Amino acid sequence: MSNKAVFISGSSRGIGRSTALRFARAGYCLVITYQNSESEAEMVARESRQLGAPETLVLRLDVSSNESIMSAAKQTREKFGNIDILVNNAGIFKKQPLAEQPFSDISGQIAVNLEGPIKLTREFLPLIKKSVINVGSGIGFVGKKHAAAYAATKWGIRGFTKSLAAEMPNLRALAVHPGLTATSMGNAGGMAPEKVAEIIFNAAEGNYGIKNGSDIDVRYYAAGYAGKFLYLVKSYVKKFIS
Repeated sequence: MSNKAVFISGSSRGIGRSTALRFARAGYCLVITYQNSESEAEMVARESRQLGAPETLVLRLDVSSNESIMSAAKQTREKFGNIDILVNNAGIFKKQPLAEQPFSDISGQIAVNLEGPIKLTREFLPLIKKSVINVGSGIGFVGKKHAAAYAATKWGIRGFTKSLAAEMPNLRALAVHPGLTATSMGNAGGMAPEKVAEIIFNAAEGNYGIKNGSDIDVRYYAAGYAGKFLYLVKSYVKKFIS
């Protein structure tokens, strides 16, 4: 197939949905995945086709399941052959004091947020032609109260991205780190998911001219020139004081 194609995990809502629609406007074929709501995923597929996506494929994907990952890769290959871009977006956040958090919630976050992207990338490597974009989090840089397991998984995404870039230099591997975003995970507060999606799209297209394996802080790239200057000043002052 000659059309460009992108696979986005967790694309039925939130950042994943906005990312799918952004790629649709650029004429990409889309693999849209969901875990619980097929109807939401089908709605994203319809919107994507209206915006310019030549074709869409809707798949149920549980990134904590090896069988589900292998099935998704098989169905994607049968539909599109290769894909240009893989966006590892699916994630879960269980906010709770570590001393009270069940082992199952700790294991679940590690399975979805860290093992999932690693395994999904591993299975899709023979199909990917251009970019792997891993969605991390600002929490992975600084930590957060009641988010120990989540922060650890997002820090791990950074190491995975840098290692992937070193191992597969012909692919673009970047980690995009949003802050608080106006989605159900962010309790509807924070940056619009469309802004995050724009940065994911530009990262995947190689529009930032940055080193392979780099971290992309969404707050910086979304700030504009004046905002970027203030962001750098604040970062410098914070380092100096600490």
